[in-house]
Amino acid sequence: MTDSDSNSTSSRFWADFNLFSVAVLWGINAPVMKYGVSEIDPYFFNAIRLTVSGFALWLCLFFENRWNRHKPARENHRHLVWWVVGFAMLSGAVYQITFLAGIYRTTAGNTALIMSSCPMWTALLAVLVTKDRLSRVAWQGLTLTLVGTILVIAQKSEFSASAATLAGNLIVLAAALAWSIAAVVSKPLLKHISAIRLAFFSVVLTLPIHWLLAVLGTHIDWSAAFEPWTMAAILYSGFFSTGVAYAMWNFGVQKLGAPHASIYQNVIPLVAVIGAWWMIGEIPLTLQLWGGALIIAGLVVMRRSRNHPMPPKP
Repeated sequence: MTDSDSNSTSSRFWADFNLFSVAVLWGINAPVMKYGVSEIDPYFFNAIRLTVSGFALWLCLFFENRWNRHKPARENHRHLVWWVVGFAMLSGAVYQITFLAGIYRTTAGNTALIMSSCPMWTALLAVLVTKDRLSRVAWQGLTLTLVGTILVIAQKSEFSASAATLAGNLIVLAAALAWSIAAVVSKPLLKHISAIRLAFFSVVLTLPIHWLLAVLGTHIDWSAAFEPWTMAAILYSGFFSTGVAYAMWNFGVQKLGAPHASIYQNVIPLVAVIGAWWMIGEIPLTLQLWGGALIIAGLVVMRRSRNHPMPPKP
């Protein structure tokens, strides 16, 4: 094995580790956010936590710049400005707003099942838009994780297809598509911009939108926001889940590509089930265990698929 191959293998290992860590952070974030938005206005909560995220990413960017100060200066990429703005609007505004609006208009089960389709949407869009090609083994891995995620979620969630939840379902689907498009768009950008820098721009460029929504909302209660547990939810969700985790996610996309990175999103419901088992003694059902096994199997298959040849170009 050459030094180049060794470095590539190490880099991919750390990308996998980063993405798995992101899935854990996001899995924990689900109940944290649910608590936070039950205590204060959802858009107000979103604005505060994203402000914290901006600070977290600024710190990461500060240390990244210090680390790279003795390296050659980066090439100027002013021609990418509008692509960065477009990515920021998709991931920092459209996704955040539609997800928040959708989850309040449909059930938690509907939301989880619709969002579990993100890896498949991402893979399809990557093939159509950026011409990324996945091997047959990779598609098998994607399918395994999708089936496993549905088994994990469906066992404890009531899926509703009624007219009352239709609008919410469509809004959550829009959120899933926005996230998937942003993941695909980020891959070429990350050839020129660091993962931390792109995450920082995504948060900072969209902060005014979130504060405008908070100001126009029904109620802003600063005293409630400074309650100890509410503040803890804001700090965790902002600093770790939306701040540091966004940079880690972009690093994973940069190293592995959007389809391979997005599959880790299906680890999130598995983390939630394990967390419920550990924290409150909620024993997983048999089908959930099978679902978890399929998710892990899908991840292993996707990882091994990187060593398989791509299908020939048409």
